[in-house]
Amino acid sequence: MTNFYNERTQETFTEAALAAAGYIAAVGSADLEALRKSGIYPICYDYPAVPDTYAMMPDKLTKEGDIYVRSFKLVDAPLDTAKEQLLERLADIRWQKETGGIELEGIRISTDRQSQAMITQTVAGLNLTNATDNPITTVKFKSDSGFVELSAEQIAAIGIAVTRHVEACYAREQELASKIESIKTIKTLRKLDLSAGWPV
Repeated sequence: MTNFYNERTQETFTEAALAAAGYIAAVGSADLEALRKSGIYPICYDYPAVPDTYAMMPDKLTKEGDIYVRSFKLVDAPLDTAKEQLLERLADIRWQKETGGIELEGIRISTDRQSQAMITQTVAGLNLTNATDNPITTVKFKSDSGFVELSAEQIAAIGIAVTRHVEACYAREQELASKIESIKTIKTLRKLDLSAGWPV
């Protein structure tokens, strides 16, 4: 819904408020030319990008042609809000690192959630066949590098490597989350590097 600025009274109105005040017949029926003759102009909002740890506040209202433009300024977010923002970004970074894949003995291994589940299932299946008269000793496997044939021992090693990788990602997230929670000022929060220290 469009907002409007009355130059004469220096008040801001919603379209519904204009209708209630009798300036327009109903919401959605605004005659902009007629309103301008009464000194009432539509407002456009110039919203800035808001980085983590910042908030925006209304700033200047400037006339540009037949409209008014409301600009905003960036201010420090409340400390608790800034921490929530960083914790959300931290969770996203952990997700990207966790599911970004690993390399083991020249083989690029996917570590997205589906791949993690498939690897776990394959390792479990291989372990079950060990108790039979016909254990599976090799497996056809499709890595990010292409199709390969791997031994049961190699599949087990992949399972272990993926498990350790995922655990390391969560451990790093927990470490950084604890640092975020312990910080007392916005300035110190902004110095915290969330991109460092992750498993490769």
